Amino acid sequence: MHVASDSQTARARWRPHHLHYLEWVTNELVPWAGANVGAEGAQMPQHVRFDFDQLCEKGPALCGSPAEVADRIEAMRDGLGLDLHLAMFDHGGLPEALLRDSFERFGNEVLPRVQSAAVAP
Repeated sequence: MHVASDSQTARARWRPHHLHYLEWVTNELVPWAGANVGAEGAQMPQHVRFDFDQLCEKGPALCGSPAEVADRIEAMRDGLGLDLHLAMFDHGGLPEALLRDSFERFGNEVLPRVQSAAVAP
């Protein structure tokens, strides 16, 4: 998850860090955990290409303006019946200043909206 003042800024500053994290998962965790072996023992591709925009638009990554992130959380809650959302903010070597800004925007602008929508009739 990454929140910035607007969607373009959020994606521009988070893209290299999130893709770095996904590359690490693909190259280090997947082979180490044995998850690269298919059902018949066939080797899965070692390197997977990720479409960052697709991950943010329709996938599990939440990245954008406070309103966009709140909308996505609310849609997940409503569509999947969720009452708990776990988020990972700090991965891929995100600099502390960007991490702090994202946390503050999430706490000050996203959470109040999501919480008020959750209790609305």
